Amino acid sequence: MEPPEAYPPSLSSRLQRRRWRLRGFTLAAACKQQARTIRVPHQHARSRSCVAAMTNRSAASAKLAHSQPKAIFQIANFYRACERRLSSSQKTPELLTNNCLPILPRQSYSGTAMESGTKHVKGLNGLRALAVILVFLSHKAHLASVDAGKLGVWIFFFISGFLIVGELHRNRTGIEHGMQDCRTVIAVFFAKRALRIFPVYYLLLAALAIAHRLFYQRGVDLGIVWHFVFLSNLWIGVVKRMWPGTVSHFWSLAVEQQFYLVAPFTLVLTRAKRHLRMCAAFVLVCAALHLALYAAGANSPLIYAFSPWNFALLALGGMCSMASADPRVAAHMRRTSWLAAGLAGTCVFASQPLCAADAGPLALGWIDLGLSVSLCCFFLYVVNRQDSVLVTVLETPALDYLGTISYGFYLIHNLIPSKLGAAPALYARMHLPTELQQALPAVLQFLLSLLLAHLSWRLLEKRVLALKKPVEAELKRRMRAPAQPQPY
Repeated sequence: MEPPEAYPPSLSSRLQRRRWRLRGFTLAAACKQQARTIRVPHQHARSRSCVAAMTNRSAASAKLAHSQPKAIFQIANFYRACERRLSSSQKTPELLTNNCLPILPRQSYSGTAMESGTKHVKGLNGLRALAVILVFLSHKAHLASVDAGKLGVWIFFFISGFLIVGELHRNRTGIEHGMQDCRTVIAVFFAKRALRIFPVYYLLLAALAIAHRLFYQRGVDLGIVWHFVFLSNLWIGVVKRMWPGTVSHFWSLAVEQQFYLVAPFTLVLTRAKRHLRMCAAFVLVCAALHLALYAAGANSPLIYAFSPWNFALLALGGMCSMASADPRVAAHMRRTSWLAAGLAGTCVFASQPLCAADAGPLALGWIDLGLSVSLCCFFLYVVNRQDSVLVTVLETPALDYLGTISYGFYLIHNLIPSKLGAAPALYARMHLPTELQQALPAVLQFLLSLLLAHLSWRLLEKRVLALKKPVEAELKRRMRAPAQPQPY
């Protein structure tokens, strides 16, 4: 059966909708080239029409780039097939490219976004909304029973690691299949991060610097230069050794940017099969350093803002992404017991302030690690059980939109003066309950933050993000080079 001249436009969407079951245990995918048939054992195939159509090289490349498939051969079987049917001096990657049919992995489950290669994971915007609400309550409501700020920031770290490390891992897989090259992947990564982070951040810093010079907290060191170069965590934890007030929340952005400077080179230039072990080793080293800081009696700002454990949380999020791509792990994580364990552990370990007086320094470090493991269980359940009631709640329009504008909300909320809305005499004349009088200022500040974040999204962020695809396409066009398959 000869391959078609052109790739049918409707075939891609048709293949996305349909799933094909295995026939026995050693289903082989075959293609004809130069009157020889190479069989690739133990792999999933789609259908005969798909096999024929995807013999077309350009169509196969486009399909592989979209789906980020696993390796299409087993070493021993491939060499055996080559020895029997081929006589060529080409190297193994070239033999693969020229003589083997790319095989798409079968979609075993529909409940996990990572398995099917889809970019959108339901519930993440809802988690962002919960995280930013927790951070707001920490700064404005001053909760004493729960460390809401730490909980919210750590959820942000998990989400960022899940998305960023997962993307880099999939890009590296594409490089190994010869569909991308390292230079383009790294350039596109930094361009996309810059478009997302820089515009609103530097615009806010410029406005803050002008306001500080004219009227806003004059005489107070706001560390504008440190924030400008994303060293806020160093400034807070090592230089000042104290929380600087309204600009103290910038430290988490510094942590993420420092991670983004290292992660692309580390992951893109390293084989994909080593990524999970690298992240696990990195997490263990950071855990030891985190406990060492507690044992050495380091002060709270140093541990909170400058501990290596903040970077480990990003790596943990990446491990969640890589683990969720495995159908066996994903099926295991769909159990409700993981949700129960995650919620119970989070509630216990997040109430650290209640036991801080009785616990020793090292015990507080173990509490941090326990909270991280609990959040990891909770996060894995959300990602892998996309049809759950919890994800449905997280996908409600209000939470979804708050998660969408959460970046602007996070930047703005702490800069709003805490005295805004505080009018005890007016509230007393209105005969409002005491609890309502205390809550009204925080409510007004929340609504103002929401309004400003909405304007930031509509007028700036959304328009800048619309440039992502054109910029990515232009970078790929300028840096286009024949992609060479990398060794497995």
